[in-house]
Amino acid sequence: MYMIPANRAPEYAEAIKNLKTKATKFALEDIRALPTQAATLSCWNQYVFHWGSHSSSRAKSPRISYAVYCQRGIFHQLMM
Repeated sequence: MYMIPANRAPEYAEAIKNLKTKATKFALEDIRALPTQAATLSCWNQYVFHWGSHSSSRAKSPRISYAVYCQRGIFHQLMM
């Protein structure tokens, strides 16, 4: 998994307000890899710019990803 730390993403504040932000204005050297072992659970909020890559040719099985989005029941009341 790769991601851009919020303090290195100039479009981060705009993306929180506008989910159509393309997140293309960052320096390539600010990309961070998050190496993990198989079956590791990784969590972050929905505003983190992140992406994966293909499995290594040495992998015994394909990479599998599962995403869950959780939201408080009163979210819409809080936003009013």
